[in-house]
Amino acid sequence: MQTDVYINFLRSADLPGVPTVRKIIVSANRVIDINCHATGGEILNERYDFSSAVSMRESKQSPNGYPDLIHRYHVTDDLLKVWIACVVPEGTDLPEPVEKWFEVTSFPQTLFLATGVTDGASAITGTVAWATALSTLSDAEKKAIAIREIEAMFDKKEADIENANKYLDLHKDLAVHVAYWWRAAISVVKRFFQDTTVDKLITAEIAKQTAAGPSTRDDQLILLRNLLSLITQFPEGPNFGAVWVETRNLSSPSDVRRKTMLQVLATRGTDADETYPMAADFDSTDRSWVV
Repeated sequence: MQTDVYINFLRSADLPGVPTVRKIIVSANRVIDINCHATGGEILNERYDFSSAVSMRESKQSPNGYPDLIHRYHVTDDLLKVWIACVVPEGTDLPEPVEKWFEVTSFPQTLFLATGVTDGASAITGTVAWATALSTLSDAEKKAIAIREIEAMFDKKEADIENANKYLDLHKDLAVHVAYWWRAAISVVKRFFQDTTVDKLITAEIAKQTAAGPSTRDDQLILLRNLLSLITQFPEGPNFGAVWVETRNLSSPSDVRRKTMLQVLATRGTDADETYPMAADFDSTDRSWVV
């Protein structure tokens, strides 16, 4: 895991009304502690904890802008990016360069220290509510995330089928069979999306991994070889739902793991949680359920 921090070092005249900063420490993965003077001279140690924040497609602005010091943030599965406005107190030289990216991979790490301030962790006197609340999404917010991933999955399906037409010399019905397997995968995503007992973030992750495809996607030769084998095994396509991710014992999004197409097929009929019956008339082009 990595935390990338962009710091813009400023003087108070450049950003009036924003507290001066004495110390910035990335104390743990996705956890940033900022020691600053609040109005009235009281020293506060504020914690911005993104450790449980869900991934998002685009960066966001903090609700209160610059007064929150961290004024922009972006959370992905593997990386946290934050943008900090660091007003340097008088008596401390303005760092050079005044705009700098820090790539933090070991923790704790001090990124800024004012003159005369002791390095090291300090007792936290305040936490930032909007940052710590990023893990507590409403059902509507979770559903919106799931819908975005499902729509992206449908777009990937169309691209996959179109791309398969380039390899028809390997098998005349290759595009048809790619569509068969997408149909099987979409039936599973639909089942999870419509199950009210399943966390919508789990559905979002399944849709994301379905769009990513099997782990052999990066090696087209292996992928095509596997698919040709599956065409022989299932000449009319699968009559069951299957995706290329682990779907057993799902209680949180972190339980979702990638699996290859062949691994899923190897367990067919032995684990009811991994494969599902699929109606013969299932329409994988219908998006009306994604609401």
